[in-house]
Amino acid sequence: MALAGAGRRLQHRWMDHDRFAVILESPLDDPDSEPGRRSHFRWAALVVFLAAVGIAVGLILTGGEDGSGPAAGEEGAAATVAGVPGMPAARLLPRLVTTPGGVLMFGGMEPAQDLDGTRLGDVWRYDSAADQWYDLETPAGPAPRVGEALAYDSQSGVVVLFGGALGSCEYPFCPERAADTWVYDPAANTWEERSPGNAPSPRFGHAMAYDPGTDRIVLFGGDDGTAWVDDIWAYDADSDSWALVGGDDEIWGRAGHVMAYAPEAGGILVWGGYERDDEAIWVLDPASTGWERVAPGTFPAPAWEACLVWDEGIGRAVLIGGEGYTTEEISEGVTTTGIRWRDEVWAFDGEARTWTMLSELPEPLAYHGCAADPGTGAVVVWAGDRAAILDPATGAVR
Repeated sequence: MALAGAGRRLQHRWMDHDRFAVILESPLDDPDSEPGRRSHFRWAALVVFLAAVGIAVGLILTGGEDGSGPAAGEEGAAATVAGVPGMPAARLLPRLVTTPGGVLMFGGMEPAQDLDGTRLGDVWRYDSAADQWYDLETPAGPAPRVGEALAYDSQSGVVVLFGGALGSCEYPFCPERAADTWVYDPAANTWEERSPGNAPSPRFGHAMAYDPGTDRIVLFGGDDGTAWVDDIWAYDADSDSWALVGGDDEIWGRAGHVMAYAPEAGGILVWGGYERDDEAIWVLDPASTGWERVAPGTFPAPAWEACLVWDEGIGRAVLIGGEGYTTEEISEGVTTTGIRWRDEVWAFDGEARTWTMLSELPEPLAYHGCAADPGTGAVVVWAGDRAAILDPATGAVR
């Protein structure tokens, strides 16, 4: 089915996971034999690599025939530059954000066996009206990295980037952590490195979301090299200032989690994280920095490296995929626990405080990026070397 406003059909292609069945069903090592906050990653890296080699999570976004971007005067044209039509290279952990001119994608890393693939620092834009990706070929910007966080400040009209893991390393065993703040202006297609006097500590695996009520980018958590932290920071793009606004033991420190601003929920949603066996979704009030723990009877299995998108059209947050521990019965009375990619799409009703499972994906999905498309209301998902369009109302890939 073609996207709204697009004249070309999208091709449907999903990978064959049968050859990975033995690996995906292998039990984990005894967690007590390798203590620490990231003991499972050396095992998981092989799974990530094998699954990423051929991953195709759905509908291939075909290129524009005439290679043109939006013309002057069209909706969104003033909010971004056109760029060069093409397709992004294969990558894990890309960061996607919603802007008026389309979905922007930054960085990630090329798939590699030990999660030490080449880091990427390019910026791409997906235009749903043209059904096309555009390489924005931005001038000098942030050094290529992985595990950074991005958020779009709608009042200032800029994308804010903070932190990440630099250099060649086996993610997340990365010694070089960044604490730099960058601002990307979609209208001018320029990066600017900011120099706030106070900033969060170097980290990666954190998450950020923009709160229009306080006009601040809110940052929570991350891996600072010694622990998964629980501090809360707020960034004012207009004054170029970070402020530490919270942090205590009410919520566990975490990394690899997801965040999304949810007005119906009354704040910012925080879910998941590495090795967090926590069935709850948390609501952060940006004004008071108070936490509310929500644990309804039905909920998605705990996971990390998932995607969470707030959809204005349905007034719910949509959770896609992720990776986490799964216990399965392999014979009567005998179970095994392993790390599995999730194949479920869930919706969280912020007002009713309930989860609803929407659908099962054709294939499991993790280490991906996603963002709501401003033109169609659909969710754009990038995983491996493919993009897919997901209907947030039903969870179906189209």
